[in-house]
Amino acid sequence: MAGTENGASTPAIVRWRALDVLTGMAALVFIGGYLFVALSRMRYAFEVEWMEGCSVEHVRRVLGAGALYDAPSLDFVPYIYPPLYFYASALLAKISDLGLFPLRLLSFAASIVNIFLILRIAWRESASLRGGVLAAALFSATFYLAGSWFDIARVDSLFLAFLLGGFYVWRFSSSQIGALAAALFFVLAFFTKQTTAMIVLPLLVHAVVFRGRRGLLLAGTTGVGIIAGVLALDSVYGGWFSYYVFTLPGNHAWTWDMLLGFWQGDLFGPLVPACLAAMHFFFGLLRGREADEIFFWLAGAVGFIGAAWLSRLHVGGYVNVNMPAYAMVAVMAGMAWARLPDEWLKASASKRWITPVLALLLLIQSLLLFQDPRRQIPTPADRAAGMAFLAELGRLDGEVFVPGQSFIPTLAGKRSHAHAMAIFDVIRGDDGEVGRRFAEEIHDALDSKRFRWIVMHDPRAEVGWLPPIFNERYLKRPQPVFRTPGVFLPVTGIQRRPDFVFPAR
Repeated sequence: MAGTENGASTPAIVRWRALDVLTGMAALVFIGGYLFVALSRMRYAFEVEWMEGCSVEHVRRVLGAGALYDAPSLDFVPYIYPPLYFYASALLAKISDLGLFPLRLLSFAASIVNIFLILRIAWRESASLRGGVLAAALFSATFYLAGSWFDIARVDSLFLAFLLGGFYVWRFSSSQIGALAAALFFVLAFFTKQTTAMIVLPLLVHAVVFRGRRGLLLAGTTGVGIIAGVLALDSVYGGWFSYYVFTLPGNHAWTWDMLLGFWQGDLFGPLVPACLAAMHFFFGLLRGREADEIFFWLAGAVGFIGAAWLSRLHVGGYVNVNMPAYAMVAVMAGMAWARLPDEWLKASASKRWITPVLALLLLIQSLLLFQDPRRQIPTPADRAAGMAFLAELGRLDGEVFVPGQSFIPTLAGKRSHAHAMAIFDVIRGDDGEVGRRFAEEIHDALDSKRFRWIVMHDPRAEVGWLPPIFNERYLKRPQPVFRTPGVFLPVTGIQRRPDFVFPAR
C-alpha cells in the first residue's frame, strides 16, 4: 500500500513535487532567456527602443552640458520624468564612456533586484520557496508583455526596484527604522518615476488606518520627502521641474479604448491563469484573516494594478507601464501556488479537482508567455546598417537634425537636438505661452533653414509637432537611407528609423 504524508498518498506527493520541478525549470528558462537577451544587447551602440538615446542626452546634461530642466528648445527638451535615474546613470558614466551602456547596466542591475525581491516577497509571505520561484518565473515571463523593457535605458526598472524595496521593507519590518527605510525607498521611487504617488497612496492610507504611529511615520515621512524634494528641484531649476513632471503629463489626452482594453489585452487576456491564481489567493484571505492583512493586499493590488491602468489610459502610455501590475500579479500568483498542496489536502473529495487544475493552468501560463528571445536582439545586419548610417551622417556638411534619434548624431561627431517625442509632449501638453513660444521657435528654425539637413521617418508620422512650413523649406531625397527592409529598426517599442534625408531647398 502506498505510504502517506499528512493523509496524502505518496503518488500525490510525488505529483506535487514534480510540479515544483517544472516550476523551477520554467524559472530557469525565463530568467535565463531574459539574461541572454540583456547581456547580448547591452553593448549594442544604437537604440533598441526609439527613445533610449535621448536618455543619454539627459545624462550628458547632468554631467555639465546644460540644465536638465529648462525652457523647451530645439537644442534639448527633457522627458516628463524626475531626474534620479539620470543622476544615477551619470555616476556610472563617469566610470565608463558616456553612451547607452552605463544606462542599460543600471537598468539591468535593477531588473535583477526586481526578480529577487518578487521571489523574496512571495517566499517570505507564503513561507515557501516554491511560491517565490513561481512568482519570479511569472514576472520574468512578462518581459515580453512589458515591451522587453527590463534592461533598456529607461527609468522603469530602477523605479520598480525602489518601489518593491519599499514594499518589502514595510511588509516585513516592525520597527520605526523599518518605516523610515520604507519611506526612503518610496521617495526614491517617486523621484525616478512620479507614478509612484498613485501606487503608494493606497498603501499609505492602509498604513495610517491599521498601523498606528508606524503608519503615520511612513505616510508622513514619504509625504514630507516628496514635497521637500519637489520644492528643492523647483528651486534649482526655476520651476521647470514641476512643469515637465506634473504640468505636461497632466494635460495629456486620454484614450478611452484602454478603459476596457487594459483588462482585456494587457492583463486578463495574456495572464488568465496567473490572474485566476492571484484572485484565488486574495479570496482565500477573506476566510478567517484579519482585516489588516486583507486590506494590505487589497491596497497593494489597487495601487500596483490601478496605476498601470491609469497610465495606459494616457495617450502614449506604452505597455512598459504595466510592469508594476505584472509584479503584483506574479507575487500573488506565487503565494497561491505555495498554498495549493495544503488546500488540496484540506479540500473535500468533491472539490479536490480545483487545486490540480489551477496548478496545471499556471504551468500552461508559462507556455503561453514563451517567445524566442533572439527576436529581441539586434542582428549583425542591424549593426552594419547603423555604422553605414553614421558614415552617411558624417558626410553631411552643416547642421543635421535627426528628431527621432537625437543621440545618434553625436556618434558621428554632430550635435544632438531635442527628441521628437519630447517635442510632441510640449506641443500637445501646453497651449499656453511656453508652448506657443516653442512652436514659434520650431517654425522659425525651419523657415530660416537653420538645419542644412533633416533626417527622419515619414514626415506624415510627425504631424503632432512638425509645422506645414517644413514642406515648403525641405524636399525629400528619393533614395531612402536604408536600402534593406527591416534593418536598424528598434526591436521593441515604436518601429521607426530615420528613413529619409531632407535637404533644405
